[in-house]
Amino acid sequence: MDGETLTLDAIKSGLKFRKALAKALLGEIRNIQVASEHRPFDVWALVLLRSIGDPKAQVEVEKVSSPRAWQRPPPPRRGFSAACGTHLFQNLNRC
Repeated sequence: MDGETLTLDAIKSGLKFRKALAKALLGEIRNIQVASEHRPFDVWALVLLRSIGDPKAQVEVEKVSSPRAWQRPPPPRRGFSAACGTHLFQNLNRC
């Protein structure tokens, strides 16, 4: 096995046994308003969440990953600096 496979397997195991983490990750992905703000990890996280086997998580992933959900209109611009990092860290007070 290569490093990428082992990393994804470790993330999947963590999401499987930590339901609160899986729910928080799905919530963060759901809160992204513009499709161009999604990162490649978001897609991998949705694939991993879908593969866990939890029926509730699978339904939520289906809602989030539908084409309509990824084509939402952009939100009004706020004073968010691109230097503050990805969407997962934009709520931190250090920016």
